[in-house]
Amino acid sequence: MALRFLLDENLRGPFAKAILRQNLLSQLTIDAMTVGEPSDLPLGSSDPQVLAWASMHGHILVTEDRATMKEHLEAHLSRQLHSPGVFIVRPRSPISELTSFLTLVAHVSAVEEWSNGWHYIP
Repeated sequence: MALRFLLDENLRGPFAKAILRQNLLSQLTIDAMTVGEPSDLPLGSSDPQVLAWASMHGHILVTEDRATMKEHLEAHLSRQLHSPGVFIVRPRSPISELTSFLTLVAHVSAVEEWSNGWHYIP
């Protein structure tokens, strides 16, 4: 089964649109949604709420939040909770590289490879 992703609120613009284009043009689609799409995860949700939702629904969180997300993940894990993982986007990463990375890992890796950790991408 392909991995599923949750894009943090700040990635709702060009990156989310690039994923939609990818999904229209390729057989290798990316299963991604953004904060604000699910009714139980509205815009403005706190980082701990976003992590909890991603964990509950089996989505790897994709975020640009380099400042605090690692700490929130550590707190989440310290409460004996699980996370499918967090991907932290490197500054100035080209959208095409991010989209290619998500496509690749979604179809050739397993969630266990990313679980309970954070990883800089691409």
